[in-house]
Amino acid sequence: MILVVGIRKIPVSSIYNSTYGAAENLLSPANSSQPHNNNNYKTEYMVMTGGISNVYMSNKARVRKNTGVGETYNVRALQKVTCDLCGKEVSRHCYLPTHQTKKSCRDKRAEYTAPEPALEPTDDSEDELKTVVAREPVLCEVSMPGSLTTVQCPSINCTYVSNDRNKMRNHFAQCHIGDRIKIQQEGLLPQCNRCGFCSTTVLTAKHLATKKCADLTKRRLNLCRLRKQLRVVAKNFIFKVGDNLIKKVRQFKYLGRIVDDSDKDDSAIDRSIQRARGVWARLGKLLAREDANPIAMGIFYKVIVQSVLLYGSESWVITKSKMVQLRSFHRRCARHITRTHIRQEEDGTWIHPSSEGVLEEAGLRTIEEYIQKRRDTVEAFAATRPLYEACSNSTPLKSRNHAVWWNQVHFSQNDENENVHGD
Repeated sequence: MILVVGIRKIPVSSIYNSTYGAAENLLSPANSSQPHNNNNYKTEYMVMTGGISNVYMSNKARVRKNTGVGETYNVRALQKVTCDLCGKEVSRHCYLPTHQTKKSCRDKRAEYTAPEPALEPTDDSEDELKTVVAREPVLCEVSMPGSLTTVQCPSINCTYVSNDRNKMRNHFAQCHIGDRIKIQQEGLLPQCNRCGFCSTTVLTAKHLATKKCADLTKRRLNLCRLRKQLRVVAKNFIFKVGDNLIKKVRQFKYLGRIVDDSDKDDSAIDRSIQRARGVWARLGKLLAREDANPIAMGIFYKVIVQSVLLYGSESWVITKSKMVQLRSFHRRCARHITRTHIRQEEDGTWIHPSSEGVLEEAGLRTIEEYIQKRRDTVEAFAATRPLYEACSNSTPLKSRNHAVWWNQVHFSQNDENENVHGD
């Protein structure tokens, strides 16, 4: 867990109007009792949790998987929930993440006071997840006399049924991580101290070399990290300036970059695209009025617009969806520069100019190349530092598939053809 404490510049009537003045006053207990002190108003803090690891299946999802009864993901995604940032009701998974990046949501945040900020992910299974993660391992006992008798899983609220003992043990190791099962007819079998599977062969080298043992071991390690994470997050951190509480926020702007408590750079990328879109809207009209040629417009784009678009991109962790958005904006600008837009002919057919040809005519390269050039500068400096080596050898807190910067330094353009006609 990383704790970020920041001081935001907000115009106030006191003499402590600058960031440095606020910082000095924050560190001076004697000054905190002054009646004109507004540091508690200017100061905000954020607890960065890194997100919740996806290692647990809720009861609703398990019932749906085992019996086919219950709401599907698509149905639950359309359910209305209240945004914990602005109070508006929106669809849970379909629109909530996008809504929280909108200006309408940001404008209402100052007026709205949420009852209590929710942990990621904002889902019905959150309370259940915290309960399961926090409790101690449980030994569950069940009787399975033979293959003709179907038995339900002994874990509470689990709907899984089977007449095969090995399948029941396998289900327990996969779905009830950390718990242990005892089948009365077999007694208490040895349990693998790595993957948690119970069998007579778990202590052999053959079992330890299996893919099933390796996969279950990774899931158990993720659960252990999640337990440690939630124990820390569960603590109620409170910061004060004198006797006044400091406001807790989920996002914070530092040196022009948005820092998010989920340890994701999506908000920073969205903000850069939004700002670059505004700059290009003004610059593009000016260049069009001057009838500038494509090469000249491309130079203006790289110098002015791209410096805004890629500000801070050296340290971005870019997901595939965000790379699609960056690539789409870059190509739209190139089409505007060359005046070769996607258009529909009179006969109804659509004309899609080649993105590669449009970029070449405008004197531009792919957006991946510009980002990679910026990253190479930082990598040359960071690669010689012990911290870089320590990070490269570390395991992400969220999961083994969690994207991190040091594994994303060099971009792969295998998905270059994705969304070719969608930008």
